[in-house]
Amino acid sequence: MKLTRAEATEFLEATLGVSLDTIESGCVEAWAVDLSVDQVRADMESFLANLDRQIDPASISITPDRLSDGIPATHIFIRTQPIHGEMQ
Repeated sequence: MKLTRAEATEFLEATLGVSLDTIESGCVEAWAVDLSVDQVRADMESFLANLDRQIDPASISITPDRLSDGIPATHIFIRTQPIHGEMQ
């Protein structure tokens, strides 16, 4: 299973405190400037542990990146469950 869009948004905005940069059918994406890859992964593991179902780890990508101005960042890409009626 994948996270719902609402769960992915909650994780990014409420847990990490980052704004979503991309919301498309079937995915959400953000960059965290002040958080390391290890911290984001640890926060994601804690978030997933509180859910009542298993989430496919391949649906979540957390990687080091840089913003366009060269600032180090952590890139978070989450494939989400499609909303009813949405094409994925």
